[in-house]
Amino acid sequence: MLSERQEQILESLVAEYINLAQPVSSQYLEETYDFAVSPATIRNELVLISEKGYLAQPHTSSGRVPTDKGYRFFVDKFLGKREETAGARFCFAVQDPAFMLREAARELALASSLVAAAAWGDFVWKEGWRELFLQPEFQNTQVLLDFTRFVDDFEKNLSDFSVHDAVHVSIGRENRFSRVKDFSIMVRVCEVPGKERFTVALLGPRRMAYDKNIQLLDSFHGSG
Repeated sequence: MLSERQEQILESLVAEYINLAQPVSSQYLEETYDFAVSPATIRNELVLISEKGYLAQPHTSSGRVPTDKGYRFFVDKFLGKREETAGARFCFAVQDPAFMLREAARELALASSLVAAAAWGDFVWKEGWRELFLQPEFQNTQVLLDFTRFVDDFEKNLSDFSVHDAVHVSIGRENRFSRVKDFSIMVRVCEVPGKERFTVALLGPRRMAYDKNIQLLDSFHGSG
């Protein structure tokens, strides 16, 4: 269990790491946030949070980064306090599913800077590769190849995603559909009344803006 102060420090560190894409130090947290404690206390709390498995330290002298457990804490914290988007930003109509797939994937990719997938029956449309590959995680060729495998595995196992009208988030090693464990995925499966279901998903590195992207997927609804 984390104390209230440890939760505040962890939530702040995860948010900063998502924005900065580099390890976050105790000094940075002390300068950026007012935790009403000394820098030494922040350092001690980071050690305790790390010992509980929420953070890792890539190098002895560097700051800390979230583990899968740390990201899960961040996501669950957001899910516990969010209000689902009122009204539909994206309304999926059945008249032209192929067109709607393209538009849904394109808008999701632009808004998230991730790879967005939209699936309806046998149609699967993916967008956002170029923007995603500009992110620092993808400057390594092996990471690019692993991510391509991850996306392929997702597409092959679309039928396994049966969560309806809720955003399902899998982080790193939580993913069961692929042996590639270095990425995250968010999926929402919706149903048009009396028709087939459609699926929208965001795929990318574990370091992603989970709060914003959950809200994006929340805004998908079906219409007959």
